[in-house]
Amino acid sequence: MKTVPIRRPPRGFTLIELVIVVMMIGILATLVIPRYRQAELKAQGADVATRVEAINVALKEYEADYDSLPTGTEPVGSPTWLVPYMTRDQFTGPSNVTWQYAKPAGNQAATLIITSSTPDDVQILLAASAALGSIATVMGGGSSILVTMTQ
Repeated sequence: MKTVPIRRPPRGFTLIELVIVVMMIGILATLVIPRYRQAELKAQGADVATRVEAINVALKEYEADYDSLPTGTEPVGSPTWLVPYMTRDQFTGPSNVTWQYAKPAGNQAATLIITSSTPDDVQILLAASAALGSIATVMGGGSSILVTMTQ
């Protein structure tokens, strides 16, 4: 009597199945990654807007104590006159973003100029400008925003 060998089904995946799976992952990645980046930029812009609002509150507290805002123009790295009014360092954030405080003498409003030197940070500033609304003015195609601090 002759024995018939039992055929086992092939194990593993075929090349076509693997290619289809890789293509599906690629398609999903092209849909998800841009939306993730967009959400990330929006969150960073909201972070910058929150920092601006904290600086504005600190300036109001300074003004309440001294009946005026400090005059002049200076980088806002961490000015000594603002330190007592800040709960934490508000000036760390996206690299390549600089903060400049300006208060002319007289009754003009104080301004905060936030400048960027990289395209990614420009997108962050545009998102921050959108979050700040009417107190922010975009300058230089988005490379800077001018924030008028409330009086």
